[in-house]
Amino acid sequence: MYKFYLVFGWILTIMSIILSGCFHGTTYYYRPKADTTKIAYSYQKIAQMSGDIKESSGIVVVQDSLLLTHSDSGNLPFLYLINKQGELKKKFYVRNAHALDWEAIACAENEIYIADVGNNALQRKQFCIYVIPMSLEKDTLEPTQKIVYVYPDQRNYPKHRNHDAEAILCVKPYLYIFTKNYRIKGTDVYRIRIDKDSVQAAMWLAHSYLDSYVTDVAYHSDKKEIALLTYGFVYLYQTQLDSSLFKGAHLTVRLRIPLSQTEAITYIDRNTLLITNEKGKLFQLSLSYKRRWNIFHDCCSGIGLF
Repeated sequence: MYKFYLVFGWILTIMSIILSGCFHGTTYYYRPKADTTKIAYSYQKIAQMSGDIKESSGIVVVQDSLLLTHSDSGNLPFLYLINKQGELKKKFYVRNAHALDWEAIACAENEIYIADVGNNALQRKQFCIYVIPMSLEKDTLEPTQKIVYVYPDQRNYPKHRNHDAEAILCVKPYLYIFTKNYRIKGTDVYRIRIDKDSVQAAMWLAHSYLDSYVTDVAYHSDKKEIALLTYGFVYLYQTQLDSSLFKGAHLTVRLRIPLSQTEAITYIDRNTLLITNEKGKLFQLSLSYKRRWNIFHDCCSGIGLF
């Protein structure tokens, strides 16, 4: 009889938790776990990029089907204009810009933002982002601004292992930096102002626990959707760019690209993204959103069980 009451008590407890999840409100906290019941997707290799590009580390759409990319650390300060077939259309030299560790690129209102924010050795104390007016007619580009920032919570070098970064996005008047954490898994998001010339302390906004390192981020302004690229996954958040960034529903796409590190991601339309990897391959990811959850799944997700 004692066992019966024990089991019955457990059942009541579980049911109360599930029901509380149903009526908890509209703000849910989700664990980053693959959820193929809400999204269908497909991806395929569409091109091999020109051999001039050594490990494409960032990519953005600049005009119609033309893309701008750059190489990783240890290379000269060049930007490469390619098409969706991976063919090199033009090469731009960036004057007065030191390529210490270029890791990401963003574009907004005909301006390019090159993020020299890599910190693999975890010894850097200052980081910078170059602002460059985009002109496809010129062969040489030059920054009009150099935004310098520090992480105010980075105190120990290199023991504080959460201040490497490979991902930025731009929504004026701010730039958002997504870190590649080694010590505390996941990513921290910091915000800096574009219109500030002096060295600024990046403002911490949010943290998300992820099982893999963040290598790039893309943003679709109409959908207010963020696509976080990691080793093997794309996490999709429809959200606001503030402290609530990682709250609410999110979707997960699992990439099965063998023996390769994914490096860069960008939207080319509402439901299509391009992804590069360290071997110079260009992939197309197509999304199809569906709503097929049942009440039990919604309730359990609301309390973090899924």
